[in-house]
Amino acid sequence: MKKTSTVATPAEIIGHNPDLLRQILIRLPTRPLLKFKCVSKQWLSLVSSPDFCHSLTCHHYQTNGYLKPTSLLLRCSYKYKSSSELICVSMKHIIKAPVFDFLYSRDTCVLDGFLVLNSCKGLFLCVCTFISHSHRNMIISKYLVCNPTTKKFKELSFPSQPSFGFNATLAFDPLKSPHYKIIHIWKLSALENKFRLDIYSSETDSWSVFNRCFSMNCNFEACEDSVFWDGKIYWNRRWGKPFYFDMEDKRFGEMQISFPTHVQRIEECQGALNLVAICPAHNRLDLKVFEKPCGSSGWHLKHNVCIAEVGKARPKVFQGYYMPFSLFKDFPVWLFYFYLDSPAQPSTVATTG
Repeated sequence: MKKTSTVATPAEIIGHNPDLLRQILIRLPTRPLLKFKCVSKQWLSLVSSPDFCHSLTCHHYQTNGYLKPTSLLLRCSYKYKSSSELICVSMKHIIKAPVFDFLYSRDTCVLDGFLVLNSCKGLFLCVCTFISHSHRNMIISKYLVCNPTTKKFKELSFPSQPSFGFNATLAFDPLKSPHYKIIHIWKLSALENKFRLDIYSSETDSWSVFNRCFSMNCNFEACEDSVFWDGKIYWNRRWGKPFYFDMEDKRFGEMQISFPTHVQRIEECQGALNLVAICPAHNRLDLKVFEKPCGSSGWHLKHNVCIAEVGKARPKVFQGYYMPFSLFKDFPVWLFYFYLDSPAQPSTVATTG
């Protein structure tokens, strides 16, 4: 009896060829890609693997030249009861801005509020307060690292419980590694500017505690403006030059700026470090954006907004400016405040660079 040969369909060929399947899946947008986890255990294992996530990130980087954000998230309040209170601006109309509803109610507790401490390449470091029903409605605070895209989070326990303030900052570069680190700086005394440093690694799920203390003329707990770029964490000091911590050398340094400026924000934009500053020039006020590409030692002027010209055009209506805290550090935003017919009717104009 003659045997009949079965011809594999294209779908079967792709499904049984892990290398070919991998090359197809890394070309998909992130959110549709996550739905393919439900196809089979094989696909779930592939898409969830750290190695695949790293390849996916590198592919998008090679396609665009930088990691392009999907939305801009503005923090306009100190603490939130729900993610609906966040101001989200979508960069792609087909993709929804990330939300934090996956942190909400659980079997034994209900989320009372959350505060975003820091963000880096899509990861968020948050402190959440929960009302525990099992402990007579006790308020419990937890520190979480979360990813709104995958709706996963990791609860953190700090090795030290500081009494005089602390600063925690994310360091994450998905182009180099799927793992992240957290730098925890805490103050030893309320009277002296002496600090200690702890570093958490998601790769080992452990803390490295540095026993030596260091001194620095800076209020770390007030440094909300921080960014991880080119292997260093940068903090902005309102009344001094920004400073940084080198992750590889484990040392602090001060950013060298040759031009006279009052730094307002320090951010990353399309792979370059951006410094937003107020610069006095001939009795006028200019808002300047300086850019420092990766690997470069110098700064160049990228944008210049003459605030004085706005005041000249309508001196009675121009009231000032405000720079909101951007949680997605890829597009600078400035808000200029005006008053139309009466002080009771404020108006704002948003300018992006």
